[in-house]
Order: sequence, then structure tokens, then C-alpha cells
Amino acid sequence: MIDPNDFLTALKRAGVDFACGVPDSLLKEFLLALQSSNLIEHHIVANEGAAVALAAGHQMASGKLPLIYMQNSGLGNAVSPLMSLAHKRVYAIPMLLMIGHRGEAGKHDEPQHLAMGEVTVPILADMGIDIFSLNQDSDFAALVQEAAAMAREQSGPVAIVVSSGTFVNVSVSSSDSKSQPESKLTLTRELVLNTVLDSLAGDEVICSTTGFTSRELNELRRERGTTNAADFFNVGAMGHVAQIALGVALARPGKRVIAIDGDGSLIMHMGSMAVGGCSGATNFFHLLINNGMHESVGGQPTVGLRTDFCAVARACNFKQVIAADNIETLIECLKAAGQPGPTFMEVKVRPGAKEKLGRPSDNLRGARDAFSAHIQS
Repeated sequence: MIDPNDFLTALKRAGVDFACGVPDSLLKEFLLALQSSNLIEHHIVANEGAAVALAAGHQMASGKLPLIYMQNSGLGNAVSPLMSLAHKRVYAIPMLLMIGHRGEAGKHDEPQHLAMGEVTVPILADMGIDIFSLNQDSDFAALVQEAAAMAREQSGPVAIVVSSGTFVNVSVSSSDSKSQPESKLTLTRELVLNTVLDSLAGDEVICSTTGFTSRELNELRRERGTTNAADFFNVGAMGHVAQIALGVALARPGKRVIAIDGDGSLIMHMGSMAVGGCSGATNFFHLLINNGMHESVGGQPTVGLRTDFCAVARACNFKQVIAADNIETLIECLKAAGQPGPTFMEVKVRPGAKEKLGRPSDNLRGARDAFSAHIQS
């Protein structure tokens, strides 16, 4: 296995001094090393397309080779700027792509990653992007040098596709880490979800975002012995849960529809707030649980706790905008968060999730059928 600190050194020696992207659990160890190191300038961005654009601007201004990291599921977000901005037939901007290969053939993964896993390499090839495969046995120093030289020579993007298990675990001391300070918030995501479930009248529909939110909601439903046919667990498509919920709300105006979002997810596609707020859907309730980090993929920070989402919601024409950061206020706010909407509510929480957290069923088509049947009844 590769020591991620050694990999960072190899990148620096290859002339990379700038990195940006969206965190991925498969690249977690590399990102921990990157976050705690001063070797390479590093920025976590809203989405993968934005990472390509940021890197392009940096490269044109500095003349140096940037690195963009992402999970392969986010490759779709990056296709437009890769093809219409950075491609060697357009502005010809050299850059390295570091792509975590979820759903790789022969390796166990969740069902939402399998389809993208099969087509990751063919998509890159069809885009005319040369590919280097990185695994635990690779001569990574030589690979990085060759990939960097090719990006410069071709004046365009070159991809390093990373297999799971490539990087060895690293420990980051608290003195070296650039992570956020200890949170003074008292609420947890699990407590918020439990309180939301306690507040339901029984006919609401819930759409929950990818990561720990859907996993915790699923676990709480199991513990309560209640049906989750009214829940849609958005296990993929990060950043789109609010639009999924809005689509349901517009189709079923007689049902209250709750989108449970996370700060990393919402930041990824914040334009959904403008659409939701101006939709006129009086039954739409957008609930943001904000812990300031991409927790389920390693705890990398977001700008969530430094962003005034409620001010954004007001500017986006939400009829009700409310906030809570303690249990008493949360209960009162949930009572007040009724129709007419659209309603936006932010709850700030401290990080944390129970160990050995389960996942929603692998039978995603069956879950979809049950959800559809429930909301159409």
C-alpha cells in the first residue's frame, strides 16, 4: 500500500502545487494527508465541475500543474468544463485528475456505484483523456511523473484512476490537522432526525440526502418498527435531494414533503434553493442539517457553518425561514414549520454518528416501487 504522504511528495516533485476537489471516502487517507500538509495548496470546492474551473483559473494564472480529486460518481459534474474548457481541442489547459474508482469490477460496493464503476474508464477514454491506473502495487512516483509530463505535453487533462485499498491508513496529530475546532453545538444529527420523526402527523413524505443522514434515518425507522415506505433514501446523486423532494411536492400538492439535506450536499448545487423558494409549492419543506463537514467520507470541512443559509433562503423567496441550534427551539420550530410554504429550516449540529451504522436495502428498485405506491395511494 502507498503512504499518502509519500504520494504528496511525488506530486510536489512533479510540479503540482495546487489541489482542489470534492472529498471521496476511497481517497480519504490521501485527503487527510493533504489537509494536514503545507506541501500543496488545497481547497475543497462545491462540486467537481467547479473544481475543474478553479484549477483552470489557477493554471492559467500560475503556469503550474493543478490536481483535481473526485469520486467517479462526480465525473458527470466535471464533463462539461473538462470538454468545453480544459480539453486540448479547446483552451488546452493541463491538469491532473485523481479519480476514486467506486464500483470497480471485482470489488464489492454499494449498488449506486456499480453502473458508474463499469463506465468510468470508457467515459474517460471517449473524452480523449489518457488514463493511468493507480493501486497499492503501483510504482507511484514514476506514474505521477509520467502523468504530469503527459498533461504538460498534451496541454490537457490526464486522469489517475485510483483503486480502493491503494493508500495506507495515516494518523494526523491534532497539532498538525487543519480540521475545524471542537464544536460547541449541542444537537446531533440523530437527535434532529428522531425529533423530526416524533413531529410527524403520519402522512408526510421524507426525501433524505446521501451519506449518514439516510443511513441514520433508515436505522431509526428500524428501531421504531415503523414503515419507511414514505421515505426516499437518496443514496447517490449528491446535491439533488431538494429537487427530488420538490418534484414529489409538485406532483402531490396534498402531501407535505420534507427534504432532509446536508451542508455539503446543499452547497454542491445551491441553485436548487432559488428554484425551491420560487416554486410556489406550499407543501415543500427544505430542512438543512448543518455540521460543517463532509462527515461520511472522512470529515473534511465545508464552508457550511460560515454560510448564512437562512439569509440565502429569504433571498430565494421561501415563505417561512426558521433556524434552531438547541432541542427546545427545534421542537418549537418543527411545530411552526407548516403550510403554507415553501419552508426552509436550518439546524446546526455537532459531528458524530453511531458505530456500525447500517445502510438502506440494496433492493433499490423495490424501495422505489414501495415509495411510489405509497405516495400515489
